[in-house]
Amino acid sequence: MEAATEQRPVLWHLAMSHYNEKVRWAFDYKRVPHVRRAVMPPAHALVAMRLGGRDTFPVMTVGKAVYPDSTEIIAALEEIAPDPALYPSDPAERAEALELEERFDMGIGRTVRQVGYQGVLADPQVAIEMLSLGGPPARRRAMAMIFPALARGMRKRFRVPEPGEDGPLDELRGELEFIAGQVGSSGFLVGDRFSVADLTAAALLAPALCPEAMPAGLPSFPARLRETVEELRLTPAGQWARQVYLEYR
Repeated sequence: MEAATEQRPVLWHLAMSHYNEKVRWAFDYKRVPHVRRAVMPPAHALVAMRLGGRDTFPVMTVGKAVYPDSTEIIAALEEIAPDPALYPSDPAERAEALELEERFDMGIGRTVRQVGYQGVLADPQVAIEMLSLGGPPARRRAMAMIFPALARGMRKRFRVPEPGEDGPLDELRGELEFIAGQVGSSGFLVGDRFSVADLTAAALLAPALCPEAMPAGLPSFPARLRETVEELRLTPAGQWARQVYLEYR
C-alpha cells in the first residue's frame, strides 16, 4: 500500500459498502492517486468521528482538510481532477444531476442497504464474511465474536425489516421504475454523457445487481436474497444500471 503524503488524498472506507463504492468508483474514474484505509465496522464509526465529526464512512482527508460524505468527496474530486468531469457543464443539467445524486443517496442507498441486510443478517456466516472484507484473517475472527451484538445494532440503526416484510423492497422497485423513465435516448440520466447521476445510481445498485463485479468481492448471498437480485436484474432499470456499472466501472 502506498504511503500517505501531505498532498495525497486518503480515503477511509468500508470495503463492502455501496456508498463507499460510489466514491471508490469516482476516484478510479478520474484516476486520482490516493491511499485507501479500510476499517472494520463498528470501529469505523469511532474513526469517522475522530476524522470528521460524523460516525459514517466514507471520509476523505487531504492534509488537514476533511470531507465526511460521498457527495462532498465527489465535489472535491471535481476540483482536484476536473477531467473527466462527473458534473455536466450545462448549469441546468448540472443542477439536475446533483438533484438525482441526492435522491438516489436518500432512496436507493437506504433501501438497498435495508434489503441487503435483511437477507445477509439472516445468515451469520455470510454476514461475518461480508463485514470482514478488506482486512486480515484476524478481522474475521474478531467480527465473529462481536457479530450478535453488532447485528442487533445494525437492525435497529438501519431499520432492517423482519423476514417477509417487503416495504423497503417495494420502495426500491419504485425507484427502479423512476430510473427507467428517466433514462434518455442517449442512455444516460442527464444529457448525453456519463455523469454523477449515472455513477450514483449504478454504484448504489451494484450490490443488488452485479455483486460479483464489485472490486470488494462480495460473498455469495443467501438463497432468498439471490432470488431478489435476479428479480431486480430483469427490470429495465436493473439492466441499464448493470450495463453502466460494467462498462464505466
